[in-house]
Amino acid sequence: MMVLALAIVLLINPSAFAWNNHHGITLRIIRAMPKTSFERLDRLARQAGFPGASALAGPAVDEYFAGWQIQSPLVTFQFPPRALGQAPLRVQKTAELAKKLLQKPATFGEGMKQLSWALHYLEDLGNPYHSSQIPTLRMVPWQALWTWPPQKAFEDLVSQSSRVISNYHRAFENYIEVRMNYAFTELPDCLKHPTRHSKTAAAYTGGLPQELALRLNSDSRALAPALGRASINLFGEWLKLRDIDLAEGRGKINYEDLARRPDLNSQRMDLEKTACIALANTSAASVRLILWAFEE
Repeated sequence: MMVLALAIVLLINPSAFAWNNHHGITLRIIRAMPKTSFERLDRLARQAGFPGASALAGPAVDEYFAGWQIQSPLVTFQFPPRALGQAPLRVQKTAELAKKLLQKPATFGEGMKQLSWALHYLEDLGNPYHSSQIPTLRMVPWQALWTWPPQKAFEDLVSQSSRVISNYHRAFENYIEVRMNYAFTELPDCLKHPTRHSKTAAAYTGGLPQELALRLNSDSRALAPALGRASINLFGEWLKLRDIDLAEGRGKINYEDLARRPDLNSQRMDLEKTACIALANTSAASVRLILWAFEE
């Protein structure tokens, strides 16, 4: 019964959000590139009439769920069990097109636009909420199964689970956006020096864009359980309440308060530790994609 309930929840509970402030995150990543690579990219962009390398920051949203794996049945549980989403393929196709267009001055501008899309598809996969449909089973309101009649119970479970997971998803991204502006957080440094903060960041050194995307997705998925638990511990159980729906404006979080309260130091550290690894992996993968696009 629990498996069936989870399957129904997952059928209509796609991720709805990407990293908040995509533009700012991408700019931090670009500026953290090796100096010679950044200067070359910046020079080429300016020669084509762009304001510099910052032109690579642009909007896009996507997700990818790699499929159920027997060796990690709970972490990877999803329905249907096959892989869902087109993000890795979109990274490959848009990056290939960008690489081709960037080789000629006449099409350089369109190449920058395509590379911007490829980067954003890739960066979304670095967010664990985009790589795991249910980060932790603690986010599923199982009490909804006791609703009568049974048809109503499953309908209620689906609706409430979607709302609860979206609440924590939105809270996480809003919180990270706020914390990025604090001088006493390591989060910006996670983007600037990824290998200092993630053991897997150094692995993003080669391969095709699609392979890069799949590797990032896998690393991101592995972080989902820890991030899910940390999200509940920092933002609280109240986000599970039936009348709370952050997307609809029902319920507010004081992110500045969460960022400063001394009694939440431990909870902040747990969440930011996982977020830092996710950001570091995202940064390393993004830099590699940019370098690949400009390789001759």
